[in-house]
Amino acid sequence: MKKAELAKELGVWDAFLLSVGGMIGGAIFVLGAQTAMIAGPSAILAWALAGLLMFFIALVLVEQATAFPRAGAIPAYAMETFGKSFAVRSFASFIGGWGSLIGQWFGVPFSAMYVGGYVVSIVPALAGYETVITLLVLTFAFLLNLSCISITGKANAVLTVLLIILMLAFFFRGAPAVNLSNYSPFFATGGLTFLQAIPIAALGYGAWLSILAAAEEVKEPQKTLPKAIGLSILVTTVLYLLILFPLYGTVSWQEFNPNNPFAFWAPLSYSAVKFAPGESWVQLAISLAAILALITTVIALMVLASRVIYGMGKIGIFPSQCSYVWPRTRVPAVSLIIVYVVSMILGANPNWVNAIIIIGTVMYAIGFLVGILSHIGLRINRKDVKPPFRVPGGIAFSVIAFIALALLLVNVSTLEIWYSLLAVAVGVVYFIVRYASKTGVFAKHPS
Repeated sequence: MKKAELAKELGVWDAFLLSVGGMIGGAIFVLGAQTAMIAGPSAILAWALAGLLMFFIALVLVEQATAFPRAGAIPAYAMETFGKSFAVRSFASFIGGWGSLIGQWFGVPFSAMYVGGYVVSIVPALAGYETVITLLVLTFAFLLNLSCISITGKANAVLTVLLIILMLAFFFRGAPAVNLSNYSPFFATGGLTFLQAIPIAALGYGAWLSILAAAEEVKEPQKTLPKAIGLSILVTTVLYLLILFPLYGTVSWQEFNPNNPFAFWAPLSYSAVKFAPGESWVQLAISLAAILALITTVIALMVLASRVIYGMGKIGIFPSQCSYVWPRTRVPAVSLIIVYVVSMILGANPNWVNAIIIIGTVMYAIGFLVGILSHIGLRINRKDVKPPFRVPGGIAFSVIAFIALALLLVNVSTLEIWYSLLAVAVGVVYFIVRYASKTGVFAKHPS
């Protein structure tokens, strides 16, 4: 009996909206205040540059996706491009997959945890049930992902379009109230301090990787992926700037500080109180937009995490059971169940959220680093492969992507590094045991 394969059902529109919905999550609803506290009005420049830097990183991965349109993305690219040594290729594949998996997987429960707060702002009677709401959101996203990628894509498209409409409503209502004096001086905290805000802003751009991880489910991936990824990062950047322009134009940047918790933790709502006092529909629109943004992020990151596990199972680095495809809906059911169960455990323990944030930032950067090195390997070691999409400049563009990644990590703390090293160590122990056991892909390569 032929083994079931993933269904190719995502077109350009589906892939584009899955990427946009994944990127627009809780970041823009909270982190706009934190970036303003660091950089003043020039924080808006930090968000624009974060989008540009992420675009550079995305392009080197998109080239590899058109060469090797396989589930999981980075682990598949590394296995194909890291030279002749199987030990080197398999370790690079594992560490790249482990980094992107942990870095993005933890975003699933993290995003779901914040839905409850916004639901309670609309229905105060639900106060105290935030954790229950978190688990319901995770279950909804799991069942949606389990249904089939086509239904997932269509449902996400509807939610994302509604989200965009609500974000535009905030812009059109808030823009006329902008006081340009709030933008002066533009570099209020110093000429280059906006660079320190870039890593925080970049947290709002990472989920485009979900489309590359689902490449086996994309129609004509060589054509679809470059269009969907490039356009989604561009549109997301523009939407962020449309939100931030009235935010920073109606609230003085000095008000964004922990001593003013309303402004610091709910900056859009705080801004709306200023430019639309008494207009309850604006506050409702913000809460609904936040709920939609968080849910679409959960959906996209669940796609990403499950496809990375599936892809590593297909390679043989993870047990082959991880690559099981449910014939009924042609989705990676075992991988989805793993993602769901772990996310439910984390989501049921809100006190773990700080550790989730700390580990995620550096781990996804490790995944991107392996992806950039894979691009160099593609150009040097796989001259037999001619990707339909090629970035200009070859390896020079990889260097640009590496610099972009370094800028995104300029503010990483020692605590983040130590937590991430612990996560890496856990992964390395697994890899050594798996390698020594001579099972999976390692059984085929005894040396």
